[in-house]
Formats: sequence, structure tokens, C-alpha cells
Amino acid sequence: LATLAKGPVGLALPGFIFFVYLCFRRDFGFLQKLHPFLGGLVFLVTAGSWYAAALWRGGPAFFLRQIVDENLRTATGSYGHYQPIYYYLLVFLENSLPWSFFIPAIAVFIYHRRRRLEEERLLFHLVWLFSVLIFFSASLGKRGVYILPVYPAFALLCGAGWQRLGENTSRDASVARWLTYAFAAVSIAATCGLASYYAAQNGLIDPAPLVFLTRSNKVAWALALLSGTPALTGVCVVLLLAAVSALAWALFRRSWLFTFAAISLTSLVVSTIIKNTFFPSIASELTLKPFMIRVNQISSNQPLVFYRDADYGAMFYARRHIPAYAAEAGKLKAPFLLLMWEDDLAELGARPDLKKLDVSEGLGPAGRHRLTLVQYQPTASISEPLPVRCPRHGSAINTGNECQSSDEAD
Repeated sequence: LATLAKGPVGLALPGFIFFVYLCFRRDFGFLQKLHPFLGGLVFLVTAGSWYAAALWRGGPAFFLRQIVDENLRTATGSYGHYQPIYYYLLVFLENSLPWSFFIPAIAVFIYHRRRRLEEERLLFHLVWLFSVLIFFSASLGKRGVYILPVYPAFALLCGAGWQRLGENTSRDASVARWLTYAFAAVSIAATCGLASYYAAQNGLIDPAPLVFLTRSNKVAWALALLSGTPALTGVCVVLLLAAVSALAWALFRRSWLFTFAAISLTSLVVSTIIKNTFFPSIASELTLKPFMIRVNQISSNQPLVFYRDADYGAMFYARRHIPAYAAEAGKLKAPFLLLMWEDDLAELGARPDLKKLDVSEGLGPAGRHRLTLVQYQPTASISEPLPVRCPRHGSAINTGNECQSSDEAD
């Protein structure tokens, strides 16, 4: 399935994980138990037949996009989103909260078992976790969703460490306990602050002592959003108070099972708040959906192309493929419509042959630019044709020439 979705990297990643694991075990004879020839034949028939059909239908364009762009050029940074080498470490720590808070305790737990990792079935999970991070960090093109395979391995390591705490057989309890105390302190302070603000908003207490909460623009923004969903916020505040109370009780009784349950409940409530309060607001600032619905209505009788950088979210909402102007310039007949990012339109300057018809409310996935719908209609007052620019790089080329990739995303 991974190979069908992402090409050779879908085979390379698990192959890399197993190779590293077998190197640590020094047991390459294990491969014979997997029936490599029969398994390889099934793999080739399944994946190969699909790729053969896709190549027959899509031709060279499919090969260039699926194999060259998505795999080779992403790895070299000439396609996709370039990010620094430490990018995935930050993404991993953020997306695995609150459990990443306890990574020091997990590290101590693993260190104490470093000579019997295979016996305790920890070695494969460690190799799995670090192999995924190293594999994708080596690529210059990066996106946060690429490291989704790392989270099951981290969850299994967390579970193993917490199980030892629950059995009271771990020498690592002191580290975990102090980390949990710190987590509990932060959780209690945040919950009490949120509960006080909610009470003040509903006239139960004097809001004056809580003015300091809104001094930060980001905190003020978050509290304003929570005020817009009073019923949900009220329920979540009650659940958070129950969760932090249970956490304090569990720590007092040194019950790691109830500590785990209390942290899980806290995480679930916070996730519910984020999903139902913050995500819709963020989505409304970034989404291109309403804009693309209007674009579909306007462009029903005229050709539509992306002027420079394509956006696959816009294509999703348009429910069709929208080619790049660089690939279609030699075939287009005026008038036609262009989707341009605002900075590209500003770079072209005031041109009488370009008429802006609409602009998006959202800023797109990067949150930096609005997308505009522009009509191109040559006029006698301007003799210079509309320049053809390659996606991303923006270098002007002659009409009819091809770019290295005509559909790269911003």
C-alpha cells in the first residue's frame, strides 16, 4: 500500500528499518523465514500491475510526478518544501504531546535496559523510531505528515515504560514522578486560569484580576475563541478540573495507572477543545474552498490555469486538475483565466490586459498569500505578452518551452 501511494519510498522505508534491526541482531538468516522470493513475486505482481496500468494511462507525466518529483527531487530539495535537518524533531515533539513531556523518563528507562533491549522487545521499536526520523531527516524536502509511521513506535515505548511504573518494578520512578509533578503543576495552573476566565465571562467573579491573561496577543486570541463556544468550554472546564484533581490524587497515592488515566483524560479534553474551537478558526483563515467554488462558477466557459505556483488544495476544492500556464501558454487562446498569488500579480505591475475578478478570503496552506482570479485579455495598448514563468523558481522562459515540473505546489 505504501508503494502504491508514494512510490519506491514506500518500500525503501520499511526495508531500511528491517535492515538496521537485523544489523543490530546480526541475524540476516531471519530473512529466509520471510519467504523473500514468494513475497517479492506477490509484491511485484500487485504493485507492478498497478504501476503498469498507471503508466499506460498517465504516460511520462505520471512517471515524472510519482517517481521523479515525489521521491528523487523531494529528497534533493528541488521539489516540495525545503526544511532544516532538525525540522522533524520539532514536529515529533509537538505532535506527541503530552507524552513527549516524559521522554527523559523513557530515556532513563531504556538506558537501564540497554543490555537486554532485545529480550524485553524494545530493540525493534527503538530502531523503528530512530530509523524513520533519520530516513526522512536526510531528505531536504520535508512535510510533517511524512513521519506518521514514527508515532506507533513511540506509543509502544511509552506503554512499555509506563507498564513498568505500574508494576512498581522500575528504577526510573523518581524521574517519572518529578516530570509528572511538573506536568501536574502546569496543568493545574492552566486549568485554574481557564476556569477563572470562564467564570468571569459569565459574571460569576470579578474580571479585573484576570486582565493579565489578555496581555499576550496569542492568549487573548485563544480566550476569545473559547468565549465563542461557551457550552463546549464549560463542559471541557469541568472535565479538566476533574482530570487535574484525579491527577493530583493519583500522584499522592502513587498510583501510576490512575496517573496515566488522568493524563489521558487531560489530553483528550484539550484535543477536543483544539479540534472544535481552534481548528475551525484557523481553517477559515487558510482555506480556499469558498473562493474555488466561485472560481468554478466563473470559469465554466473559459480555460483556467495556474500562473506560477499550483496549489493542490485549490484543485481539490475545484474537483479537477488545473494545469500550469507554463505548460499551456503555447496552446491557450485569449481570453482565459489565471489563478495568481497576490505577490505574483503585484510583481507584474499594472497591466491593462489583466483584470482581477476575485480574491480568496483564505491565505492558503502557507498562510502568506491570497489567491486571485485574473482574466487575461490582450489589448492594443500593450504589446508585451504575458511572461511565462516556471513554478516556484519564477524565472521567465519563452512561450512553448517546458519547465522541469509544471505542477509544483507552493
